[in-house]
Amino acid sequence: MTHTETFWSWRWEDLRRHLADLEIDGYEGAHDRGDRNAVFGKAFDLLTPVALDVLEDFNTHVLLGTGDISIHPIAPREGLGLYGTWECSWPEQREARSRFDGTPIPPLQLQAFFPGEFTHGHLMIGRPFYEDQPVSCWFMQVVDERDAARQRHALESICETQVHEMIFTANWRIIPAR
Repeated sequence: MTHTETFWSWRWEDLRRHLADLEIDGYEGAHDRGDRNAVFGKAFDLLTPVALDVLEDFNTHVLLGTGDISIHPIAPREGLGLYGTWECSWPEQREARSRFDGTPIPPLQLQAFFPGEFTHGHLMIGRPFYEDQPVSCWFMQVVDERDAARQRHALESICETQVHEMIFTANWRIIPAR
């Protein structure tokens, strides 16, 4: 960002379109559920290069190149409607356990979901051990590459939040770069 750009100077576009969707009960001009699903699928595909770049950046700087990155394409998922993720796992994470209940620490996930009763899709942070319970959501107003690029900071924020949750749940040793 240049000195004249602020968070809302570029994020306002997404909020404006988000509110317009709610007003007309549509998703980027689509009203029929099948058409809305298609908009969501296209948004996921457009976001994939951005999400992978965010995870690769995390892998390079924080995981020292030890991470494995994968895509789980959109599919129906009970409790979340349509759901897809971009994930990163690494040796320390796969070996880590929750200090609270001993369960395995899941991979870092950048998540997109579109429940049946929602007007449109969202990027989300889910509870790591309760994946069908969103903690917070971001607008997913994506119809072209420009829109997708604008989501980078939201994806980075989701990544950072997930990493801190993993450190809190497991311990600091989950991160190889120290």
